[in-house]
Amino acid sequence: MLHQNPYRHPTTIAGLAFAIVLAAIGIFGPMATPHDPYATRPGASFCPPLSGASGGASHLLGTDSVGRDTLTRLAVSLRTDLYIGLLGAALGLLTAWLLVVARGNRDAGPASDIPRPPFGVPLYVLSILAYVIGVIVCILVFVVVGPALLATVVCAAVFSAAAPMALVYGSVRRDSTSSNPVRLAIWRGIALFPLGFSLALLMGLCIESSVSFLGVGVPPPSPSLGGLVNQGMVHYAEAPWILVLPLGIVVADVAAFWAVAIPVGRGQVHIG
Repeated sequence: MLHQNPYRHPTTIAGLAFAIVLAAIGIFGPMATPHDPYATRPGASFCPPLSGASGGASHLLGTDSVGRDTLTRLAVSLRTDLYIGLLGAALGLLTAWLLVVARGNRDAGPASDIPRPPFGVPLYVLSILAYVIGVIVCILVFVVVGPALLATVVCAAVFSAAAPMALVYGSVRRDSTSSNPVRLAIWRGIALFPLGFSLALLMGLCIESSVSFLGVGVPPPSPSLGGLVNQGMVHYAEAPWILVLPLGIVVADVAAFWAVAIPVGRGQVHIG
């Protein structure tokens, strides 16, 4: 069944909604929590969820090995992924527009009802390649410059841009009868920005959590989703709550990404 509007496909709606929730937590979460994400309280290590704290503020998700509030650090880590998603979406749209300008009307001809992959491979295959290459390149970059927050954001954003770039460029390339492909690319980029941003955010989170889990991404004490998962696995026997939610977010993130990428890549939604 072909859905003419990607925003009406049930799985794309689910993936988009999950990305919006992550973005909202990244924006408002650090401001809503009363704790300092970097403040250590050795006497309050491994406090269980809903435990009390000084000043009457509770630790809704407990604390880590040095007494830092888990919920606050989770929200701050999602803000980092939000930056990656925004930068990745912007880079993806810019690259798609530049590709359209470079190609001009060379694809002019009758429009086809069969979706054509923009780079010879479906979106979900391109996404796998971008993820694998992105993680490898990020590791190589960090070997040279060392772990750094800015390097993590930029490197993850560059490779997360592959999905929104293919989304917009493929949409314009499919509508090959347009007399002004550049103008069409601009309008399609605007219309598909929520979907492109969601893909960039979800893929950027996968790349960031992977490299941070390996210890070559966001450097401590700055919180990162991969770092939280790593710490949770080390201390799972003592404090399982440290692992459950961060790992659950990573798993849900992967599912949400494929919920969007697979229908688009298989042509189940018409983005033209």
